[in-house]
Amino acid sequence: MMCPIHQIDLVKPEDKKWREKLLICPHPGCNSYSNVFRAETKKTRAGRLVMGNECPLEEVEGQRLWARVVDNIQKYPDMKTIFHVPNGGHRFESVGAKLKAQGVRAGVPDYVWPCPRAGWHGCFVELKRVKGGTLQPLQAKWRDWMEERGFYWKLAHGADEAWDTLVWYHNLTVFSTVPTRAQVVEMVVEAQGARKARHK
Repeated sequence: MMCPIHQIDLVKPEDKKWREKLLICPHPGCNSYSNVFRAETKKTRAGRLVMGNECPLEEVEGQRLWARVVDNIQKYPDMKTIFHVPNGGHRFESVGAKLKAQGVRAGVPDYVWPCPRAGWHGCFVELKRVKGGTLQPLQAKWRDWMEERGFYWKLAHGADEAWDTLVWYHNLTVFSTVPTRAQVVEMVVEAQGARKARHK
């Protein structure tokens, strides 16, 4: 069994209390898996987690993506302004009501990058799992609203596609005309092809 973020084998923790119950990632700081990857079960409150060749959950894809962002800040300095909008997941009704009263809105994209490129005012990424992730009606409304107002919006299936989008957006010229939708698709496909070539 491997950590989906760092792609290294999970190991038994040093603590004797948990050695027979948990498997954790040995990478420094990756302790979010110490209470998730259980040797005897595939279930948690959040549902099925990635085990073996199963499709990773959206939350796991998000952790993969964020690990890449953090690891590449020196190479792509403008990525330091990217942030995640934690408006998803399961919450108690009372907590959800408080957050809604503070301005949390459904459908807002997962990742926000307030950085202008190629005539766009900023970049928004809606992250879904590779298989099974579908765009919700409110998310589609936010997509239309943002595109009409000069923001770049992308639906990414998995961390790889999301990362390719961020790198492509980072490398755009700061001041230029907004590309057509066909040009955007062509450039993203080209970036994905380059990534696959590097990993062959």
